Amino acid sequence: MLALVGLASFAVVACGTDRSITSAGLDQVAPTRQDIARGAGIRFPTSTRDFRLTRIGRGQIDVSFVVATGDVDAFTAGSGVRLTPGRRAITHASPLWDVAVKGPVSGGSSAYRTVVRNVEAVPDGTTTTIRLSIVPRD
Repeated sequence: MLALVGLASFAVVACGTDRSITSAGLDQVAPTRQDIARGAGIRFPTSTRDFRLTRIGRGQIDVSFVVATGDVDAFTAGSGVRLTPGRRAITHASPLWDVAVKGPVSGGSSAYRTVVRNVEAVPDGTTTTIRLSIVPRD
């Protein structure tokens, strides 16, 4: 338990930023899935499950969820993010994931209003885990 607390503290120090996310709904302490959709321009497929979110300081929100592998293209097109096979877009650990990825990964980044969305897709058969890190736009 202490190791997890230490790791979480390290993630806040290493990955947080002093800039705040000010997009609609994203500045709340615990934004909802609807806040993420509205404030970061994310289109969640109907197959979305296992939605998890953590705030890393005032300037970063990490999100993880699972979708049907067949819905990844609709997710990326609807969200305006192009994924490139083999590209890493997220290189920090989070309470939601390890930096290491087991298996293939596709990644990409794009801006929406006042935020940048860094996305990675990690397929595992019929499902794909989506890792999303939202940070303030410079």
